[in-house]
This record gives sequence, structure tokens and C-alpha cells, in this order.
Amino acid sequence: MVHFIFSVNALSCYECSSVRNISDCTNVVQCSTDENCFTDLSGSGDNTRYTVGCRAKQICRQPSSSSQGSLIGRSVSPTLSCSQCCGVDFCNQNICSTSVQGLFTNKCEDDPNFNCAQVSSLFNVCVDKDHAKLVCRRYCGLCDIVDGHWLEWSSWSTCSQTCDNGTILRTRMCNRTEGGLPCSGESSETLHCFIKSCPVNGGWTTWTNWSGCSVTCGAGLERRSRDCSNPPPGPDGKDCVGDNDDIQICMDKLCYDGTWMSWSTWSTCTASCQGGISVRNRQCNTTLSSLGHNCVGNDKELMVCNTQLCPDSVIDGMWSIWSSWTACSPYCMQERTRTCANPPPSMYGKNCLGTSKEITDCNLEYCTNPVRLVNGSDPYEGRLEVFHRGQWGTVCDNNFDDFSAMLVCRMLNYNGISKAYYSAAYGEGTVPTLLSLGHCYGAEMDYEDIFDCQPLVWGQNQCSHAHDVSVSCHPSKRVIYVLR
Repeated sequence: MVHFIFSVNALSCYECSSVRNISDCTNVVQCSTDENCFTDLSGSGDNTRYTVGCRAKQICRQPSSSSQGSLIGRSVSPTLSCSQCCGVDFCNQNICSTSVQGLFTNKCEDDPNFNCAQVSSLFNVCVDKDHAKLVCRRYCGLCDIVDGHWLEWSSWSTCSQTCDNGTILRTRMCNRTEGGLPCSGESSETLHCFIKSCPVNGGWTTWTNWSGCSVTCGAGLERRSRDCSNPPPGPDGKDCVGDNDDIQICMDKLCYDGTWMSWSTWSTCTASCQGGISVRNRQCNTTLSSLGHNCVGNDKELMVCNTQLCPDSVIDGMWSIWSSWTACSPYCMQERTRTCANPPPSMYGKNCLGTSKEITDCNLEYCTNPVRLVNGSDPYEGRLEVFHRGQWGTVCDNNFDDFSAMLVCRMLNYNGISKAYYSAAYGEGTVPTLLSLGHCYGAEMDYEDIFDCQPLVWGQNQCSHAHDVSVSCHPSKRVIYVLR
């Protein structure tokens, strides 16, 4: 903001340069306290021009008493030239054409009430030029000295900043002769300017704490992460540069290779005929060597014993009748089962032939598959999303493995090689993170889909989209998974 300081005794005057009609001048300026209003008239006829503004008082002298009331300094020559000053607000629009209050002349003369020669014989009155200009201007040869007066302001500069807050500047020059007083006031003015907001580039958050080591002993890996949200990049801003994940080697303590101790003796056989089971055990000694691993192999062995036939007859197993079909599942499947228990086979009898479970399609026209793969280059791969309570959402990669991926592929009717991918391999999702999956243990036939992997945690997890799980169901050969 620009501030102006006004003096109580300063005049308000019209200011224009070379106007043809003085009535066309409407620009008003505030003179300094040592200035009067002035008018310069030159030319005649169509070439008449007015220049008006502020002028130093020492140039505008008060006329002598014999000339009071007259148009002192006004010329009546055919050229109509005139140069006059006046000491009343806005008076310089009328002088050079009529009598006005407070009229002065530009004639260089000494103060008639001051005897410059007599005073100069006592002391050099011309030494103090600032005072001599007021009383002995002609005597001291100071007629050509002009105190400083400001020229017009320059145009405003361009804004110093191309975005956000900046400043603009304008300047003016002080016009004075040698020996004249300097101009009063500032030679420059500044204003605040604002063109547009600057682009906001993305910034990283601080790294999270390191995760736990991936192994309990020996060399492993630990991980930390960060997000490009401090701040997030604006529409024209740049993304963060660098990785959002960091991994380093860790080792909490040394490991020890285990060695097996001796086997125990075989236990008593569980049956006296037609085959029983005998068991023996051994223990792993883990205190023998450093930087090693647990014992390799089983701590238990089983042996068939007493295989001779018993006197009882051999009975082959037979199927029970089929159960009723189950209700149609959310992904359009229903099943029925039967058991080999009508009768069950005896020890050496034959098992039932055929399958214990049948599965068929149902309500295909109303079915909504609760899983889908998005953002992949092919339909059989992409980020995994599940449908729950009317909305789609992503799945956290905690506990999710290739066996879980196989269940997803089976739900989508893909029978190829299935693979799980972690850390938002197919991009971070834009829908909520809905599901954190439990562990799946057992054989493939024990599970219908991923929702059988308990426990299921819906909508209550702290998994960010950086951990969205993805699945590939490449349609080549079929793979059977058995978890141990």
C-alpha cells in the first residue's frame, strides 16, 4: 500500500503539460510546502499551449506595492506569452487570463525591504545560498538556481514474481540545478502484486519406523515406507522423486544349526492284527553351532505293524445317498455330498469308487461374482477387488499367498498358473480397503473360495493402498495346491 503525507500548508494545484485549453486540465497534485501553483502560456491562436503545476516559491516573488492588483508578469504582446505563480488552492487554472488572489511573478529580483549591498558589507550574505535565494537572489547571482521538483512518475514495472506474492515499482526523477534544494519525498513507490498461485510440488512424508526383521535369527530383511502426501502434488505440481519403500538387511541375533539326537524306541503297535501303527520320536539339539538353522527332517516316524489278517470278514465300503443341493452361492454355484459309510470299509476292505462331492452352476442370470481383477493388461491379471455390502474394495496383502491367488482364479473360472503379487504391483486402488484375509491351511479341495480362509476382517484394518494385493491367473497348465 502506498502512503502519502500531506502538510497543512501545502497547496493543491492543477498539473498538465502543453494542453490547448486550460479547462481540459483536470489532473490535481499536492505541492510541497516550499512550492506555489504556476501557469506557463506560450504561442497564440491554434498554437496556444498551457503548462501548469507546482514551482519553487523562491522563483515566484511577491510583486512590489506599486503593482498590487495588477497582472504582474503577464505579457500583452501578440504572442500571449505569460508565466505566473499564485498561492491559493487550484488558482493556476485561471491566471494568465484574469486576476486571481495570491498572484506572483517569475521576475528575478531582490526583496525590496532588504538592502543586500549594505548587509553584504557587514557579512557575506551570499554564503548561505538557501537564505540568499529568498532575499538577495539577484544581488548574489542566484537567479538560475532552481530547487528540486519532481518529474512525472514512470510507468509501473512488471510484477517481481511470476506466481504468489510479489511487488511492482515506479520511480520519478528530481529536476534541480546545482545549488538547489533536493526534492521532498520518496523517489520510488512499491505495491504488492499477485498474478497466480505457484504450482505445489509433492513432498514425502517422514519414513515410518522399520518393520520387524523377517527372521528371528540370522540375516533377514526389514522394511519402511513413506507417502507422497506432504503435501500431495497439485494439478500443475510435480510428483515426488524417489521410492516409497526402503529395505535393508537385519539380524537380531545369530542362529544355530540344530542336530538330531538319537531316536526313541518304537511304541507298542496300535493293533494286534490287520495292521497297526508304531511310533518313534527324536529331539533337535539347537545349541551346537552358530549362524545356522533348525534340524532338517521329521521328529516322528511311523511304521505299520502286525499286518496279519484278523479272523473277521473283509467289508467293502458303499456310498450313502446324495444330500440335498445347497443354496446358490453369491458366485452362482451349489453343491451336494455323500459319504462312504453305508457301510464303511473294514480294515482291508475297498473304499468307495467315485467322488464325494458334486458342484453345478445356478441362477446365472442373477449372479454377481464377488471378485474381480482390475488395471491389468489382460483379463486374467490385475489388482484384486472384492464386492461386500454393496461396494467394491481392495484386499490387503497380509497373509495372502499363491494358494489364496489360486482360490481367486478358481472363482473367476481360470484354471491356469496362479500367482500373488504384493505392494500394489498393478497400481494403488481408489476404492476403500475392505478385506484383510486369514490363513488358508489344508488341501485345495477343503476350500470353495477365499472367503473360507478365516478369520476375515472386513473394513477394520490399517493397511494402506501401498499394500494392495494383485493376482495373475495365467491360462496355461493347471496347478494343484496342498498346504502343509
